[in-house]
Amino acid sequence: MRVLNRIKDLASVPGPTHLAIGVFDGIHLGHQAVIGQAVQNARRTGGSSVVVTFDPHPILVLRPENAPHLLMPPRQKRRMVERIGADAMLTITFTREFSKTSPELFIQELYDAANELREICVGEGWRFGADRSGEIGLIESIAQNLGIRLNAVSSVLADGKTVSSTWVRAALERHDLKEVSKLLGRPFALLGSVAPVNSSANRLGLAAVTSQPTSNQFPPDGIYVVNADGDGSAYRGALNIGCLTGGEQHDRLVQLRILGPGTQISGEEMEFNVLEYLRPKTSTGGFTEQIARDALWAKEMNDMESRAEDGIGFCEVDFGYVSP
Repeated sequence: MRVLNRIKDLASVPGPTHLAIGVFDGIHLGHQAVIGQAVQNARRTGGSSVVVTFDPHPILVLRPENAPHLLMPPRQKRRMVERIGADAMLTITFTREFSKTSPELFIQELYDAANELREICVGEGWRFGADRSGEIGLIESIAQNLGIRLNAVSSVLADGKTVSSTWVRAALERHDLKEVSKLLGRPFALLGSVAPVNSSANRLGLAAVTSQPTSNQFPPDGIYVVNADGDGSAYRGALNIGCLTGGEQHDRLVQLRILGPGTQISGEEMEFNVLEYLRPKTSTGGFTEQIARDALWAKEMNDMESRAEDGIGFCEVDFGYVSP
């Protein structure tokens, strides 16, 4: 998948071009429907599908006091867009100056840069442009004048309600990982780089601790069952999420316990699927013993043989290593 950073880079993508435009935080089922429509139609015409998105999140720039935590960082979003099958992803840097761009000018710039722009796909309730003036009716009028098809994709419903990033965040805060998976169409996942095992941490049976970026959404504090695939191997373990001692409430610690002796996955960037909520954090005595029990429970929940002699390997996952 091609990664584009400027509107004029659309010229490098073969036409006819089909665009899917949106913020797409979390790539939930509704987002997948919009992106999937552009991918499907591009394949039918022998053209290219391009996802057009924005970073930072517009609310973070315009109303930072109301900005939500992101369900996935930009790098993880690119991974998901590629899995859906898009040919390219254009990430436009969102600034206050850009926010003043009129819908007419924005679409004209896309039209001028793209090779034979054929279609624009958006969610049916999406709005953009200066003062959010770019509602569906206006977009359709602009598209018609340029000979472009506007595809306003219907919202995806779950239990009679529209799937949204806000709903995903609320379910995550309730530890309702089954509902989160239903809305995303997959388990909630965290992207991080695996750092070398700290020898003193290994002796203590603890992973080294790391602070997570404050702009990202994590599940509430507690112990979770996780799995991950990397470098051809499957990993299973327990993840501890908690507050950084002496830090601000929004500074998180992430401690990972990988099951299996001698686990050597240092340097890998991996996505960890968060599968089950086990329990709250332990704050008093018996911490090391409880960690061992957590890891064995995680092994059982991952349908693996639970044998004490298999051992438990400990490593660090530093989400601060994830670059934009």
